[in-house]
Amino acid sequence: MNTFTNSIKSVKTGKMTTRLPIALLAVILFVAPTGCGKDGVIEKDGGEVLAVVGDKSITTTEFEAAIRDLKSKLPNDESIDKEKARAIKLNLLNQLIEKSILTTEAENLGITVSEAEIETKMDELTSEYNAELEKLKKQFNNRDTKDDDSLTFEMWLKKKEIAVTFADWLKENDINIEQWKIESKYQILLLKLVEKITGESVDVTPEEVEEYYTENKEDYNRPIMVRAFQIMVEDKGDANRLLKEIEGGRDFSEIARTESISPDSSNGGDLGYFSKDQMPPFIEVVFDMKQDELSEVIKSPYGYHIFKVIGIKNAKDMTLDEARSEIEEQLKRVKIEEEYGKWFSEIKKKTKIEVNPTILEEIKM
Repeated sequence: MNTFTNSIKSVKTGKMTTRLPIALLAVILFVAPTGCGKDGVIEKDGGEVLAVVGDKSITTTEFEAAIRDLKSKLPNDESIDKEKARAIKLNLLNQLIEKSILTTEAENLGITVSEAEIETKMDELTSEYNAELEKLKKQFNNRDTKDDDSLTFEMWLKKKEIAVTFADWLKENDINIEQWKIESKYQILLLKLVEKITGESVDVTPEEVEEYYTENKEDYNRPIMVRAFQIMVEDKGDANRLLKEIEGGRDFSEIARTESISPDSSNGGDLGYFSKDQMPPFIEVVFDMKQDELSEVIKSPYGYHIFKVIGIKNAKDMTLDEARSEIEEQLKRVKIEEEYGKWFSEIKKKTKIEVNPTILEEIKM
């Protein structure tokens, strides 16, 4: 389910997966402590006011919730010293300040997000999950049924530790659906805000495209690219056995999911498209293979591998016309980021920001 997992990763991280250049929203704010003393601290929602942004406040309650959420995503063995904790807290506070500024500006511009829009996004994710299940169902139907012909698709999924429904997936990944809806509402709001700010003012001329292509022509000289699946095991005997099973008709990806020890096993061994210079030497054998061809067992420092080529893109020097749409999109992203950056800088300058450094220092990671 790797394709689906990548697309829905935003549910747990609170980030949207979108083609719109929302990376530009990762503006780093430098918040100068204004030294509002602890005497006279305002109480709100059971928490002290950590920062004031315009006419809104950020409380210790919401800040500590953000810390808990972040820590839940960190490896259990990751150590956080005092200096690192301070940097993390400053970064989190900057994000909350940015969120407050942008939310206020969206309100001022009359931008809203309806429940129907959030539900539509949920429906899209549910459909994506079901589409992935359909792909798995084909693998299930094509499997060797000699030993498990009584196995149902649902039983097969559970055996592979794959959630049977989208609701099950949310539960197994410890995703709070109500919190997801709150974050999704904010992200949809940001999409609308960026579109409102930039609108139709961002334009890329044919002359700009041609100039960029001329200056960066080497970037459009594409080497041969191969897409391959792999299975990796520790023992050569196991590798030879699996190769015979594949040659006998057993599904390559199914074996990769259940037998391979490579990190890509969860994705059926799919390595994606890559060029020769992107991989270690032992994988270069795939560049001498044909479409749908299986390799012999290949030894590497990591174990024993079997490769299957499933796609080949021949080397090609792209012409200006072939590269035009890609360059236009790239230049448009740059212009949007620049325009957004200028807009945000002006808004930030006009916004009164006060931070209580004493409270921030006292909050524990």
